[in-house]
Amino acid sequence: MRRPGLRRRYQLQCPYALYGAKCGVNRDSWKEEHLLTHMSGLSLQFNSTIGKPADYYAGGYLTWENNFNQNIEKRMIRSFDTITGTVVLSSAPIGLSQGQLLTMYPGCNHTLDGGGCARFNNTDNFGGTPFIPMKNPFGGTSIF
Repeated sequence: MRRPGLRRRYQLQCPYALYGAKCGVNRDSWKEEHLLTHMSGLSLQFNSTIGKPADYYAGGYLTWENNFNQNIEKRMIRSFDTITGTVVLSSAPIGLSQGQLLTMYPGCNHTLDGGGCARFNNTDNFGGTPFIPMKNPFGGTSIF
């Protein structure tokens, strides 16, 4: 009873944090710098990101130098629109101005396919179990 139990769950998606130690993706290899062309509330627009795959930056983050106190600010990206090049942040950007250079890191949807580990060529470190049978053998339906 005093021994630790299982720590990870049996799940379809990868439990690891992107760019973390268990994920193994090197953040510096995926870093991109973009010039901010327009901002409104939580939405930031970059002309250089137009045409990237859908939700390429969703789940990623961006950093910039705060104009007020010269600290490095970091915000998570909630969504990305490939047509307009707009990202929506998780919280308000502080000390950010139009025309400023930002560093962006693409996101991961924690799946094995194109939006996840395959995008980063990191399928060997995938921590999920994508081949869980969807039909419950104890669900009451006949197997014959």
